[in-house]
Amino acid sequence: MSRSPVVLITGGAGGLGLATARRFAATGARTIIADLASSKPATDPGPLGRFACLDVTDEAAWKRIEQEITETEGRLDVLVNCAGVIEAGDIETANLSSFRRIVDTNLVGTFLGCQTAVRMMKATGGGCIINLSSGIAGRAQAEQPAYGASKAAIENLTKSVALHCGRQGYGIRAVAIQPGALDSTMLRGNTPAGMTEDAFLARVVSRFPIGRLGTYDDIAASIVFLASPDASYITGAIIPVDGGQSI
Repeated sequence: MSRSPVVLITGGAGGLGLATARRFAATGARTIIADLASSKPATDPGPLGRFACLDVTDEAAWKRIEQEITETEGRLDVLVNCAGVIEAGDIETANLSSFRRIVDTNLVGTFLGCQTAVRMMKATGGGCIINLSSGIAGRAQAEQPAYGASKAAIENLTKSVALHCGRQGYGIRAVAIQPGALDSTMLRGNTPAGMTEDAFLARVVSRFPIGRLGTYDDIAASIVFLASPDASYITGAIIPVDGGQSI
């Protein structure tokens, strides 16, 4: 691609989203880091791109960012739907407000992102949508009914988007990544009651043939590859990047 691609990353102000922004910026991409206003960096992201306020659950906010990107960049080449939340609670202890918060952020936010990206990309010759799923999508956990359900739905949504865009000849690819457990505050914050953090992390690592937790950069590198021309024959795929956990 001779021109610098325009990349929008939701949940981009921290964690995996920020690592992904760094990876794209290193390739010369023009990166837009979208997140809640409360997550806005205290300083200008500088070479990482620019910050844009976005509540992924708000359809009007998506329309505003679509207009902003169209006016400032003229196109959108890559969307990474990285915004997500997780909260523990089995089917007996989880409450409806928590379930809705998880589904609204993870699934509805991804739906609105896909819809916006398709609308923008089809007008400029195509692009790539990358959604974040989880191994929990196909391997249920008793303490994560809402999170698992949202991620399973994201995988089906991704396939639907890929199929539709292929049939329409839009030149838009859609793929989903299943990250393995990452050494993150999100993971550590879900240490079960009555278990130490070290014991919890050791239990998680034991499930991975590769023998370690993943890093944000492990996943970000895969995202950048999937968005590149080298992955132009990949669409509708659900790709585990999980240290062998899915074997």
